[in-house]
Amino acid sequence: MWKLYSTAEGGDRWPFWSLLMVGYTASMMRLCFVIPCFNLNRSISRKTWNDKTLMVFLGSGGHTGEMLRMLSTVKSLDSLKHITFVTSTGDEGSQKMLTKFIEERSLRASYSFVDLPRARRVGEPLVSSFLSTVKSIMFVFNVFPNIEYPPDILMLNGPGTTVPLAIFYTFLNVVQFSHTTKIFYIESLARVNSLSTSGMICRPLAHRFLVQWPKLAVKTSTEYKGILV
Repeated sequence: MWKLYSTAEGGDRWPFWSLLMVGYTASMMRLCFVIPCFNLNRSISRKTWNDKTLMVFLGSGGHTGEMLRMLSTVKSLDSLKHITFVTSTGDEGSQKMLTKFIEERSLRASYSFVDLPRARRVGEPLVSSFLSTVKSIMFVFNVFPNIEYPPDILMLNGPGTTVPLAIFYTFLNVVQFSHTTKIFYIESLARVNSLSTSGMICRPLAHRFLVQWPKLAVKTSTEYKGILV
């Protein structure tokens, strides 16, 4: 029969549950230190944009338009080391908008593109949506560890496909000590009275979470810096 303790030669007997408690406590301390919802130091300094790597998810349609308009106001965009643009597979509209943005901005920072399977399509049934989300998460965990420029900053503004990215980089923040990805979530201008589903999921994982309506900021205890798009 297995005994729930180990015995060191010439030493005391340490109950196995004590070792489990030590491991559990250490894990909880790590989670509290890393995950933003437990950490009071959630801010992202503007100084960190210089010579850093940025990953941006373009979520199709209005989400892509809003994100590109926000990026167009970032003066330090060209001082970034690298930008990784992530789009949903088959989202030709976002790809065209991105190409136009790069040409008009005359972007000097190096950049690359990654396609990500959609986590959910508009009007997709719940079961199918769940399977699509699982597929998207598996893709992220399989492909994104190997990208050339791991992001220092991850910018998200929805929709649902942002969730696998937020989960993955939060996981990396917990398990690795050499690099931290700061997650910056900006809720869509269309969200006036409540957060989106992806926003509610990503909020505890984000180092900064901004909304664009003052009443929503008060209601959800989030940041408001005016209309950003």
